[in-house]
Amino acid sequence: QIERLGVEIVRRFIEHQHVGRLGEQSGQQQTMEFDTDPNAAQRYHALLGALPAQQRLSMAVGLSSGVRELCEAGLRARYPMAETEELRWRVAAVCYGEAQAKRTFGDCPGTRR
Repeated sequence: QIERLGVEIVRRFIEHQHVGRLGEQSGQQQTMEFDTDPNAAQRYHALLGALPAQQRLSMAVGLSSGVRELCEAGLRARYPMAETEELRWRVAAVCYGEAQAKRTFGDCPGTRR
């Protein structure tokens, strides 16, 4: 049940376009409560709190991996001719910003041609 709630939160986040650059906040801090009934949010947090730390960490890693996979799939659709190296650069740019992607990987491989 808790995993289904986590997937639903990610889906709502994407549908409502509250996902910009990962790790970057807009002027307002946003939490899951922006469109969630307070009782449901309280129940969700209670269920999470009852889980062992290892299971919560595993779920967080799974959700992070899922978001990264969605990001890569979107980029693959936008840049169908991109090779693996270019997609890796573009995922890093979305997740951490273009400046960090450039510091880590250099110029975007797709623009070097």
